[in-house]
Amino acid sequence: LLAGFLWDLGNVISLILLLDEKSIRDADIFPSSPEIERGSTLKLFCVLGKHYTPQRNASHIIWKLNHELIAQENYNIVNETVSSVIIHNFTYNKAHVKCFIKYLGKEQLLVHTEVKSGCK
Repeated sequence: LLAGFLWDLGNVISLILLLDEKSIRDADIFPSSPEIERGSTLKLFCVLGKHYTPQRNASHIIWKLNHELIAQENYNIVNETVSSVIIHNFTYNKAHVKCFIKYLGKEQLLVHTEVKSGCK
């Protein structure tokens, strides 16, 4: 009886792990919807899901502020699946920062967030 219970418990745990793995989005951005002090520095991270690796990695990520490409010198490849971007002196009241993956000459939007800034 105990062996049957443990076998069922093992199957349930395996199913939970499988469902959790399938629920992982293709990418995430952190922090999500940040509110910062106007004029301060903003740092965001784009994390690739398992769907993109190993063919594409963080070196394929590009960043845009609203519709403008952010200069690559503001990017940092943290590891194979994580890229970060720094925007100094953020003065927009509200703006969208977008994380794209560029592969075979095409850009695909992965994830974006709205950033708000307030008075100092």
